[in-house]
Amino acid sequence: MKAGRRKWDMANDNQTPRRPGLREQRRDQLLHDVRQVALRQFGERGYEATTLKEICEEAGISLRTLFRHFRGKDDILASRIADWSRRIPEKLSEQPSDLPLLQAYRIALLATVGDLESDREEVRLTLRLYDEVPGIRGEYLGRAGGHAEDTMSVELAERLDVHLTDPRIRLLRSYITSAVVQAMSDWSRGAVPGDLGTLVDRYLATIDGVPDAITATPWVREEATADTAIAATTPRPGGRSAAR
Repeated sequence: MKAGRRKWDMANDNQTPRRPGLREQRRDQLLHDVRQVALRQFGERGYEATTLKEICEEAGISLRTLFRHFRGKDDILASRIADWSRRIPEKLSEQPSDLPLLQAYRIALLATVGDLESDREEVRLTLRLYDEVPGIRGEYLGRAGGHAEDTMSVELAERLDVHLTDPRIRLLRSYITSAVVQAMSDWSRGAVPGDLGTLVDRYLATIDGVPDAITATPWVREEATADTAIAATTPRPGGRSAAR
């Protein structure tokens, strides 16, 4: 276990998780209800044919209330997918630090997939719409991006023992994300036989060697100092600067 993780664990051992207050519980229930209504209507009427007004009428809320929490139809579904994504780093942090990275990630992701098994049809429809509607992908990236940087990148950096800002972390995440998204897309469309967990496991197995290959490649960070920058732009005798 790395020192950074051990310090974090020790600092949090004595902290009792805060229970959500009544207002938060009501808000969470409202978001859940809106998503469920929207998804049902998308499945019955089609995504484009469903209006926000119809969603609000069935959910028993006003458009004004809906817009306090969502930017539109795309955001309603994107927020659901973002919620799923947030579970993965949490489960990854529970895996032993000496496990190979992708093995730990597969366990975390499969545990997340297992949690979604009871909502199989909802998950399938949500992922199919994510695959078909570009706006949902944009909203999802906007919602999930910041959280992913704060959690998944930290986990990957700790497990690879590199700095959080190392560009190789972003490169590794792009490999992992591509494999997982493709598995989910193929599963939701029925393009490849097998359940979601099997496909995710199979697709991640194709990039098993990537973490070692990435960390084996030296990365030198070139940081220009203020003096260097000034020297590069200072005119030399004859009117020419040091920069070419």
